[in-house]
Amino acid sequence: MGKFMTSSKPFALAGGVAGLCLLLLCLPARPSEFVRSRTTITMSGTIVDGDDLKFKALLQEGTRIEVVNLDSGGGKIEPAGQISRMIRAGGVATLVDGGRAKCASACTVIFGGGVRRYYVNADALSEGPMSKSNFTGLGFHEGNSPLALSKNRYSGQATASMIKFYYEMGISSAKDLVVKAPPEQYYRISGRTALSLGIATSISRP
Repeated sequence: MGKFMTSSKPFALAGGVAGLCLLLLCLPARPSEFVRSRTTITMSGTIVDGDDLKFKALLQEGTRIEVVNLDSGGGKIEPAGQISRMIRAGGVATLVDGGRAKCASACTVIFGGGVRRYYVNADALSEGPMSKSNFTGLGFHEGNSPLALSKNRYSGQATASMIKFYYEMGISSAKDLVVKAPPEQYYRISGRTALSLGIATSISRP
């Protein structure tokens, strides 16, 4: 079993996509963790710069990875997009357990990379905009940046960057969900909705 831990870093003051984030209004959060067990990688915590390189290293260890389990409130969009591309190129599936885990904000970009996308235990979840506290399931919201001037750090550039990856991964319907919640909330969808929109390909475990 392989394990990588990443450390939180101050957000760079340089412009561009790398300086954009989609996470708890860019406040400090639990750093990302990748754990490999046989043919599965479990990813949890905040997505930060360099996570795509750590993920790539895990993919190259041992046997072929078949599933990536996700439990993250989001983070940096660009490394999330690169991880999503590696998942798609490798023919790997993604899984979110809506009963006990969350995949929100930039994490949904990673979920979209799965060649098969499993959203399980999510049929009973309520839908709509809601607090991030104790959140589980798939959650979408507008992008934010530490450099934004608005009180909630809304960033049109961050939002557009995330939507770009949705289109690239073939889940363009997700673009309509990001505008349904401000950066300080998540818009949650149930398993059936995710399936009908093509965001998930199955609501049963593989």
